[in-house]
Amino acid sequence: MRAIIPLTAVLTWAGPAVADDRTFQVLVDGKVAGHYQVRVAERDGATECTVSAQVEVKTIIGKYRYVLDSQEVWKDGKLMGLRSACNDDGTKHDVALTNDGTTATLKADGKTIKGGGAVWPTTYWRLPPAAGALTLLDSDTGKLIPAKLEKVGADTVRVLGKEQEATKYRLTGGVDVTLWFDAGGRMVRQSFVESGHRTILELTEQSEK
Repeated sequence: MRAIIPLTAVLTWAGPAVADDRTFQVLVDGKVAGHYQVRVAERDGATECTVSAQVEVKTIIGKYRYVLDSQEVWKDGKLMGLRSACNDDGTKHDVALTNDGTTATLKADGKTIKGGGAVWPTTYWRLPPAAGALTLLDSDTGKLIPAKLEKVGADTVRVLGKEQEATKYRLTGGVDVTLWFDAGGRMVRQSFVESGHRTILELTEQSEK
C-alpha cells in the first residue's frame, strides 16, 4: 500500500548534539522493570543516536516483555535516517526512514509513505526546535501521531541519584507524556501511563565522551 501524506524528517536542533551515553532505569508502578539506553556519538561529520530498551513486567496472567532497538543518523541538524525493530510482547514491528535531503520515505511493516512535514521521533532523546503542534513518528510502530508539546517550566526531579533542576514539558494529543530535559536539551526523565500502569524513565548513569 502506498500513500501520500505530509512527512519530513528534517529537524534542526538549537545547538550541537552532546556525545554521551545515558542509561535510564525503567520503573513500572514503582518497581524496577528494565532499562532504556541512549548512546550518542559523532562520526564522520554525522551524529548517531542508538536507543536500546528492555522491559519485563510480571502480571497476573504471566509476563509482559518489550524490546526496542533503534538507530538514528543526523547530519547538519537533519535526520537522514532511522531504523528500528520493536517486539511488543510478541508483536513485532520494523520501521525504516530515509531522507535524501528533499523527500523523506517512511517504511513501516511493509507500507511506504512519502511526503513532507515536520516529525519528532518518540525516542524523545532531544528537544525539537520549538514547542507547539507537531507530528510524532512512533519509533515502535512507524505510526504518525498528531500531538502538542507544551513547556511547563522549571522543576526539580531525581537525576543521577540526586535532586536536580530540569525543564518540564507536557506532550498531549495522540499521547500523554511528561518529559524533562536538561539545559542542553537532552532528556533526563520521562513519565506516562500505559494500560493503567505508571511508567517512569529515570536517568541513573551518564558517561560523556
